[in-house]
Amino acid sequence: MAEENSKELGYPDLPCGNEVYKALLDHGLMPEVLPPCFTSQGLSELEDIWSTKNPKPYGYIRYFASRHTSVPREQAIPHPIAYARLCKLIGENWNILNSKLFIEDKKNRVHVRKLKNKQHIFEMNYRGTRQFEEEDLELKFRLGANYYVKADIATFFPSIYTHAIDWAIEGKEKAKKNKDSDTLGSRVDCYLRYMNEGQTLGIPIGPHASNIISELLLVDIDKTLQNKKCRNYLRHIDDYAYYAKTEDEARKFIRELGLCLGHYELRLNAKKTDVKQILKTEIHWTNKLRLFKFSDAANRIGFTTAKAHLDLALSLAQKSNDEVDLAPLKYALKRISSYKKWTPHAAHNILVTLSDLTVRYPYFCPLYETVCKSLLECMNDKYKSKTNDLIRYFVNILVSTGYERIQTDMMAYGLYFSVRYKVVNDFIERADDQVIEAMLKWEDCVSLALLYEYAAWRDDSSANSEKIIESLVDKVNNFKDDKEMRDRYWLLMYQVLSCKEIKDHHLKELKRVGFQFVNWERESDAL
Repeated sequence: MAEENSKELGYPDLPCGNEVYKALLDHGLMPEVLPPCFTSQGLSELEDIWSTKNPKPYGYIRYFASRHTSVPREQAIPHPIAYARLCKLIGENWNILNSKLFIEDKKNRVHVRKLKNKQHIFEMNYRGTRQFEEEDLELKFRLGANYYVKADIATFFPSIYTHAIDWAIEGKEKAKKNKDSDTLGSRVDCYLRYMNEGQTLGIPIGPHASNIISELLLVDIDKTLQNKKCRNYLRHIDDYAYYAKTEDEARKFIRELGLCLGHYELRLNAKKTDVKQILKTEIHWTNKLRLFKFSDAANRIGFTTAKAHLDLALSLAQKSNDEVDLAPLKYALKRISSYKKWTPHAAHNILVTLSDLTVRYPYFCPLYETVCKSLLECMNDKYKSKTNDLIRYFVNILVSTGYERIQTDMMAYGLYFSVRYKVVNDFIERADDQVIEAMLKWEDCVSLALLYEYAAWRDDSSANSEKIIESLVDKVNNFKDDKEMRDRYWLLMYQVLSCKEIKDHHLKELKRVGFQFVNWERESDAL
């Protein structure tokens, strides 16, 4: 590993620990799949409130977000006090950690970096100029290769043994010999556990600090693989793509990777580990979509062209085993929205199509605002008016369908859109006691927090508002003396209770100074 005083840094564009600390805490507490009204901006300025010499374990909020495979994945919103302490520890020791993250031949194509005109330092699918480096490396690795290995780590984040982070920072033998010492590795291990109910197994998915911590482990594995002469691969977080001349070489990589993972109590996902022969005609789905040309003409383009592109993406999304991978459709929608030559009619119909897809697949909810904003730039007043009607209808369908399917991320975004764009939601307005009670039993903090925001916005304009708010207050009061439940609902509790009623000392102080975790005024992709 690189020495602690080395000038070689894993992230040379982020040399300042204080900058990293503020980015992680003020812009990295909330997972990026959440509705963008949630924020922790300004929390770094209130260090005197949350800092303490006696940290303790906290639980976290669970949020289930739909994935490209349509299977939901648990995302975590940590308790802000536990997360703030971890971010502070990372920031104070960034020079050491940044040097530990250095590797000559960087493998990971998704990593922390300074993002142009943005305050956060991590985006899951952001590539920037790194895309060209990846393409160069892939071409280099494919040259002379006959076999391709696809492998990934089984349930990576939930399987991380927190002591293994200590091993990656300090060295396994040293860390095991000095279990009770106050080393950086042991402190990171400890603060990770304090963010996850004291558990040693698993780190939360979603907070940006988790991506830095996991990279410490993965980069150490990269270094071991390179020492074993396994170099011809790219890594997308915990997904590996290796290029080999022979099948034996491909199988050797799998064995070596498995051994490296075992060193840190991790294992390969057998179902997703495969060796394939490289075919001359093999084309990745991204390239098939890139080959689709909209038009170079000066005239605007109609919906037929957009539909053809979406149909191609849909065909690429369909798998032979009746499963669906929505990544090609998301890629196509982003590509279409970045194109500014659609006719007003085409732009409107693309949005109708996206609305339909989003109701069918809530995976597209976080993308909706960005695409809508871009398409509105192509519309005239007539189609903007039609789009306003469409959005009102879409938001109502999103909430009612989310309730029927018990898809809480769908409900959350439907309620977010309702408040953000002042859409009166017929389903919520007409909800009887039975429906409200059913929503409360889902035990989804995020959708309940947004239900409270909706009721607070409607206030005296809706007969249901008072009933909804009273039900939410009763729910919180029922568990406000139960620490485990308080931690799992800290955001809802923070919203609905007064400063005097909040039991958590640090949250009480944040509430007292007027700090807000929900901000409807902050900049977003407003329509």
